[in-house]
Amino acid sequence: MAILDQYGNPYRYATRFAHAATRSPATGTNYPNVLDDIAVLIPRHDRLTLQGLSRRLYTNFGVLKAAVDQKANYSVGHAWQPCFRSPDADRAAAAEQWVQDRFYPLCDVRGPVFYWQECLQLISQALDRDGEAFVLLTSSKGGDARIQLIPSHRIGQRAHSDDEVDKGPYKGAKIRDGVIMNKVGRPVAYRILGDAQDGSQDYDISARDLIHVYDPDFAEQERGLPAFTHALTDFLKCLQSTEFETIAMMMVSSLGLIEYNDTGMPEEDPAFALQSGSTAEDGITTQLYAGGTTRYFKANSGAKLESVSHNRPGDMWERFNDRLIRSGLAGVQWPMALVWKSPGQGTAERSEVVRARRSIEQRQSTLQRVARRIVSYAVGVAFDRGELEPFARFWDVDFTLPPRLTVDDGRENAALLAQIESGALTMAQYQGYFGRKEEDHWREYWRGVALKERTREEVEAETGMQLTEPTETETEDDDADENE
Repeated sequence: MAILDQYGNPYRYATRFAHAATRSPATGTNYPNVLDDIAVLIPRHDRLTLQGLSRRLYTNFGVLKAAVDQKANYSVGHAWQPCFRSPDADRAAAAEQWVQDRFYPLCDVRGPVFYWQECLQLISQALDRDGEAFVLLTSSKGGDARIQLIPSHRIGQRAHSDDEVDKGPYKGAKIRDGVIMNKVGRPVAYRILGDAQDGSQDYDISARDLIHVYDPDFAEQERGLPAFTHALTDFLKCLQSTEFETIAMMMVSSLGLIEYNDTGMPEEDPAFALQSGSTAEDGITTQLYAGGTTRYFKANSGAKLESVSHNRPGDMWERFNDRLIRSGLAGVQWPMALVWKSPGQGTAERSEVVRARRSIEQRQSTLQRVARRIVSYAVGVAFDRGELEPFARFWDVDFTLPPRLTVDDGRENAALLAQIESGALTMAQYQGYFGRKEEDHWREYWRGVALKERTREEVEAETGMQLTEPTETETEDDDADENE
């Protein structure tokens, strides 16, 4: 029988080699040692609570909303044009044009408001705000390929439902938090919740038709968690503190002057008769001046006039809230300098931009997998409908990306041009930074040349003059003549 200390631990383990393993109230707050799957540690109800709080903060807390929206905007921009890497160049080019002209403008079932780039931005925002996004591959009444963004809270199961599917094609399969899995834990279907609370309108849809997008933090994770999960309470306290300090500031701002005199009343002056005022039961008289107030208190002797000073919120309050904000933004991997306070130093700002660029690249990698599956689905439907001729490797599609985030556009562009001259960068890659394809660049270039020639011929016909362009040699000769 082991000898125990005053806390119930075996005496020889009272101070463990790994200090954090010591379970003693003397070391501070002790949290229960719970080890289990993340779906058990954070069940559906807790996940929905976190998601609801994250949505509320996103709607009401400007710093959090700006970080999420900026990351989505810089990740998507006006780019994401398809580039098929297929040996059938002509058919692939026709498919690219079809995707841009026919699919992108009306890709969502809700119409042209939710165009291609807007849908990608909504997916990116949902990944940070809700922790996940769902994209349904569907079609219109006419059979055209369409997508539909399914809100995260619409994927789940009723509280009274079992852990196994009781009917339908997936009967007997395990279901947890709306995810239907096979024996090895791979999602095979998802349950979409209808409006009826009794579950009569719920239905299951195959994972082949529903894309589940999320960034897992645990190997066994089946549903996504908001990016700000670790700091939701900090953000909430920061928002509440700001509201309280705003009220306190308004209360102090409403007081212009405080006067102590023998009567506790304004002096007898006809001017006061033109001002509105009030006297409370405690004898405090308030006089209004241009929205502010002067309050009068009865003094024991003599009179004095005081002005109300503003000393809150102070620097300590501001620094602590900055700390909470910085900790929260770390979850979405977005630098604080871009949405809140800039360090004001070139080196520090470049470091922040590099950090943001890495976060953007990671988000673009996630969006590329989703976009590749959506576009290949749309092209496959076009094959079946006879709108496009089939070609090899139609699923192997890349996308143009928006310009990289930088603090110095001129220096960045000069570096890119230098890489083109050295052969380290192709023209296709360079144009991709601006959201265009190389073909678009050369098409615009030669159209400009043709327009230039056509305009010169028209002017020559109108004026009867022979127009020539000065060459570099002629310019140098002219300069030499002037020097002589």
